[in-house]
Amino acid sequence: MKKSKENLLVREKVITEIRNLNGKLFSAVFVKADGTVRKMTCRTGVSKGIVGGGYSHSKDKTRRNLTVWDMAKGQYRAIPINRLVTIKLAGRQYQVV
Repeated sequence: MKKSKENLLVREKVITEIRNLNGKLFSAVFVKADGTVRKMTCRTGVSKGIVGGGYSHSKDKTRRNLTVWDMAKGQYRAIPINRLVTIKLAGRQYQVV
């Protein structure tokens, strides 16, 4: 597959682009801490089961992780932004650089 500028997304803009989806589904491929590759279909904006202040990593000031709802597992997960490989937003797939 040829790489073009249209298919690249700068890592610093990933969180902004995901937030602009307003809770719509997206896919992410990233490398987990143990080195395995994971593909996840997920969304943001889910508040199911949150009691109190939520999760501590959701307030991560350095924005290393993005808290999402994993549609397949029905649980919250954290996507490490610094290990994100590809992301599919609104039907378009991007390589994260």
